[in-house]
Amino acid sequence: MNSFSRPLLGITLALTVFTSQGCVLLAGAAVGGAGYAYATGALTKNLDQQTEYIYQAAIRAMETMDAYVVSAESFPAYAKIHAEDMAGRTIRINISALTERASKVTIRVGNFGNEEYSEQILNLIKDELYR
Repeated sequence: MNSFSRPLLGITLALTVFTSQGCVLLAGAAVGGAGYAYATGALTKNLDQQTEYIYQAAIRAMETMDAYVVSAESFPAYAKIHAEDMAGRTIRINISALTERASKVTIRVGNFGNEEYSEQILNLIKDELYR
């Protein structure tokens, strides 16, 4: 190796390590049972319930907040809801089965996301789910 390629190799290695750490942290947050992940404008949370039960709770949550359900589909392993609230914000809820008794819920408000509002929607879904 010449004197130019050693520093270049070191810089490349360092950049790889530093940029991949964020992915590891994000993956750790998404896997954690107690927490949730908020990335790229969407809130994601794993819940210990079947997809259909979460779907029904999400529909009731939309009714509770006076949101208009534009479309809603439910299948055994996947469900999705597209709604609009009174302020005209688009709400998209995707639910996918992880196991027979656990599902991943992803909520996005608007095009770029709204973390606080997404958390409120998640809390409404959980309230409806565990009534």
